[in-house]
Amino acid sequence: MSRRTWALLLGASLALATCTAPLVAGAAKHRVTILAMTDFHGALVSGGRERGSDRPFGGAVALEQLVRRERGAHPEATFLLDGGDEMQGTVESNFTYGQASVAVLNALGVDAAALGNHEFDWNVDTLRARMRDMDYPMLAANVFEKKSGRRPPWAKPWVILKRDGVRLGVIGLVTPDTPRVTLPNNVAMLRFDDPEELLPELVRTVRRQSPSLASRASGRKE
Repeated sequence: MSRRTWALLLGASLALATCTAPLVAGAAKHRVTILAMTDFHGALVSGGRERGSDRPFGGAVALEQLVRRERGAHPEATFLLDGGDEMQGTVESNFTYGQASVAVLNALGVDAAALGNHEFDWNVDTLRARMRDMDYPMLAANVFEKKSGRRPPWAKPWVILKRDGVRLGVIGLVTPDTPRVTLPNNVAMLRFDDPEELLPELVRTVRRQSPSLASRASGRKE
């Protein structure tokens, strides 16, 4: 199993989701659990309500309890992935420009995250400062500089996570609608390419990191 890599496209869901599946390589068998969360939006404290559904927020304490319960139920090769939009949305988080949210997600043990469109709501400099605070990589494979045509130095496209003999390839993509769903001036220097066009080559790149790889890509786009 140590030579098998799965490539994931981080996706959106409105609550913590759990996916558990057995992976077999030769005689070895490993069970991998993916805990997926997204759209935290700085919901650090309980008492707020979700726009549209009016569902109450449980806050960081409730989220930590849920993550701890799932890790306890699936102790082998469990990964916590986040689909982005982590920081902007509440007074508690906005007051520190997202620093408080990042501290909570660090404490939760997030393994990797995809860049969300609302990560740009302040500006790129603030985003880069928060990325330096993160104990996990924030991934953005489809973000490019308009001027150079290259990915910005801070836009890491993918990462390979290793735990309990498992290698998990994670690719992060941000919605190409980002210029229309954040402040346009904050991303005027950036280009957001179509994830579907980039993903096949990205998956091949990740797979090449394991010589005998026989894997598949799965997941949902943010």
